[in-house]
Amino acid sequence: MGPKGPGNNIDIYLQPLVQELQELWDGGIETFDAYKKEKFQLRAAMIWTINDFPAYANFGYVMVKKNCYMGHHRWLSPKHKWRLNSRDFDGTRELRIPPKRLDGTHILRQIDECREKGLANGAQPWKKKSIFFTLPYWQYNVLRHNLDVMHIEKNECDNIIGTLLNQEGKSKDNYKARADLVDMGIRSMLHPQPSPNITTTRLPRACYQMTNKEKESFLSILKNVKTPDECSSNIPRCVHVKQHKMFGLKSYDWHVLMQELLPVALWGSLPDKVTSVLVDLCNFFKQICSKVLNVEFLSQLESQIVITLCQLETIFPPSFFTVMMHLVIHLAHEAQVAGPVQYRWMYPIERFLLTLKSFVRNRAHPEGSIAEGFLANECLTFCSQYLFGVETRFNRPNRNDDEVSGRPLGIKKQQKLRLGKRKKVSRTKLDKKELAHAHRYVLSNCDTVAPFIE
Repeated sequence: MGPKGPGNNIDIYLQPLVQELQELWDGGIETFDAYKKEKFQLRAAMIWTINDFPAYANFGYVMVKKNCYMGHHRWLSPKHKWRLNSRDFDGTRELRIPPKRLDGTHILRQIDECREKGLANGAQPWKKKSIFFTLPYWQYNVLRHNLDVMHIEKNECDNIIGTLLNQEGKSKDNYKARADLVDMGIRSMLHPQPSPNITTTRLPRACYQMTNKEKESFLSILKNVKTPDECSSNIPRCVHVKQHKMFGLKSYDWHVLMQELLPVALWGSLPDKVTSVLVDLCNFFKQICSKVLNVEFLSQLESQIVITLCQLETIFPPSFFTVMMHLVIHLAHEAQVAGPVQYRWMYPIERFLLTLKSFVRNRAHPEGSIAEGFLANECLTFCSQYLFGVETRFNRPNRNDDEVSGRPLGIKKQQKLRLGKRKKVSRTKLDKKELAHAHRYVLSNCDTVAPFIE
């Protein structure tokens, strides 16, 4: 929403929407069915909202604080041995049962109790009653506000790489984090130690910190990676091996990095106990983002992610466990309720917002520019469906057109699309092995040859 956004006063802008939703729920509007040639009362309901976490605080009026979210062994089974392990976790034994998920009725009851007791804003979990609770069905929705997997995945991957590379401003391991270990009385081997120079202290090296050689090895793998076309942006451009840094990545780059590249690049750069748990976290996101989800498998993921988070607590400092790291524990349950995350994350919304921002020509009147630009775009889209002999978005060939007129690649000379600057490769520069690989690749992608390949 930006620094000048409405923030907690978003209810003023939501009032017209809520009024229309109430009309659609109570009486509906008269609508004509073109198929049945008759009129009917159209009714509609809002099932949930899709937004990032700061907007979640404004829509749901939840008190979002920058706290350290540890103690994930509370979600373990009641007789799990890790519940009594205070040394490897936060210094306390966990005897409480897992917290129950609050439905709308419990939330309204908590808000009323806070009003009766007159608690200050810092002592209650809710800022005020959301305007959506004026809808008669809102308190009975199982899932009201979606947790955005896009931003959760991006922030977690950013925290992991920043901490592993000890990148300034991105690492969650610093003097304050080590001082927290001293206050909690855990992991004495990582406590700050006095150095011969009285004015400074030395921070012992942790198992999750890479040496300079390991950093260069890890970053070199990412620097030399080559992804398929349209898979991601130019990730190697954002990798700086000598500086031991990564910056300039987009949200979708973090998505590809987390699910595909990071598990490969980590092996051999860190101890196995660190690498294995980070790979488990990457696999969790890959499974939760699958196009097809199995309800029973999601129940297993929900139990497994608790184990993964507990293992992370025994390795990384408390400052590593931000709210984004904690929210992972709820993603599998939301997938059971609402289905695949592809229909509930911010990627399409962010792309559409970028399109709307491109319509702005007069910054003094951005709303008017967006309205005029959107209307012009809709008109051009409608008219382009009736244009013949002109290239439009409806008849434009694919970016990678490997098949023309039903003939597979390699059977007949075809029209080719230029992808970047033309580069000639001399046959003499390829050795026998490379020529054999190229020849085999062409044959394996020809439909005519396919029946003869086992």
